[in-house]
Amino acid sequence: MVTATVEERLSRIEGAYEHLATKADVSQLEIRMVNSEARMIRWMVGLVLGGLGAGIGLTTFFGSRAVAGAGASAQPAPPAPLPEGEGGK
Repeated sequence: MVTATVEERLSRIEGAYEHLATKADVSQLEIRMVNSEARMIRWMVGLVLGGLGAGIGLTTFFGSRAVAGAGASAQPAPPAPLPEGEGGK
């Protein structure tokens, strides 16, 4: 069995952890996540407001057409009776 010195063991351990994130890497990642979250919130607010505007606009458009069309498609009123003496009698 070969015994390794403390320096050899430490260098081997330090070499194994080179792929791990440092404090600077973690803080950069945190900044990027905050920026992404703010951008996502702006998109969500824009989409909700746009959807509400489109829904209100379509409801108003089709609602006004239904009300305007209801009077035109109704049956006409019966003719008013003629006063006596003016009929063909």
